[in-house]
Amino acid sequence: MNKLNNLLTKLSLPLIISTPILTVSCASYDYSKLKSERPSGFDYVPKIIDQSQIKTDKIIESILNQQFKNDEVGKTEFIKSQENNELLLQELAAISKEYSRSMKQETIAKFNDFYTKNWMFLLKNIDKLTWKYTNWWTLEPKGNAKHSESFIENLDNKEIQNDFKFTNNYLDKLEVGDESRESPDDVFYLKKDKLIIRMFITRQQGTKKVIFDKFIYFPWARNNNIAIKLISDIVHNAIIHHNQEGYNSFEHDLVVNYGLPELGVLILGDKNEI
Repeated sequence: MNKLNNLLTKLSLPLIISTPILTVSCASYDYSKLKSERPSGFDYVPKIIDQSQIKTDKIIESILNQQFKNDEVGKTEFIKSQENNELLLQELAAISKEYSRSMKQETIAKFNDFYTKNWMFLLKNIDKLTWKYTNWWTLEPKGNAKHSESFIENLDNKEIQNDFKFTNNYLDKLEVGDESRESPDDVFYLKKDKLIIRMFITRQQGTKKVIFDKFIYFPWARNNNIAIKLISDIVHNAIIHHNQEGYNSFEHDLVVNYGLPELGVLILGDKNEI
């Protein structure tokens, strides 16, 4: 009897083992058959998630929330005002043409007014814009704290990067400036490649506004890894606290690591004027 049981067990094992194999084989066959019978034009295309765009959208949303806080109506109205690309491009093109002809301070004031009213449009269309050099970025003297004479004298011998154009609209990061704690305004630093935008969110006439304080470009940096914290610390020490340490760090840390920074404006280039 035991022999019979052993024999039955041995005979049944191949059948049990082979069953999943047959099932998989049939499944593969059915899938191939279905695939061959599927009409053309219905191939599955996997959705590609653009992480850089997601990060950029989060940065813009963060600025919006800082500006409007709980004012959802104001936020909605502002977003709607930024959607008329053609009209805003025409306005920026007119200011850009005026600046190209005269390069006067009055025109820069018009740029700044446009940036404040249309900062979201500006950031979302930054690939259409050209950064154009205006002057070297240095720190103004504060009391006895100031740049060294040799540093200022050497500026005349430095090569200038006159303009730069962006290839995409992606933003890298947004950080709160250390000086915010001792400022009536919220200070932020927005990074895009080798460009750092120092910006305020300030209350003027009862309404919070986004003001682009400086467009700081590092044309001679070896890569895009520019430390916002270093810049913020320098401004905090030099401009807020009038410490010589801030000026020394500017010359010996910032310039040595990233090259001499330039200031400029964002204009609409010739190819994009309409």
